[in-house]
Amino acid sequence: MDSRFIYLVSIWLFFSCSDAVKKPEQILEKSELAKILADIELAQAAYKLNQTNSPIDLISLSDNIYLSHNTTKEAVDSSLLFYSKSPKEIDELYYQVLAILVQKQTNTR
Repeated sequence: MDSRFIYLVSIWLFFSCSDAVKKPEQILEKSELAKILADIELAQAAYKLNQTNSPIDLISLSDNIYLSHNTTKEAVDSSLLFYSKSPKEIDELYYQVLAILVQKQTNTR
């Protein structure tokens, strides 16, 4: 075999097995996304508790949350899609959301 072929295959294998995936610029930081998702979860829970005679819909609630975090639904959706490609990343995000919710629950007592 040609040594150049072996060299190219070795480099290709090295980079294809790498865990480091560059995060595109428009993707939100995991910590910021976790805050947004926690706020959405709290808003959904409050909505479900007060669903009777409520003129506010879930889409409006979510839009207000995106606005308060200076982001958009599209940025949140893209970020979720990006992090969901890696089980480790989505697990870390999930645990951050849980930690935020537990902290907020502790602060309200």
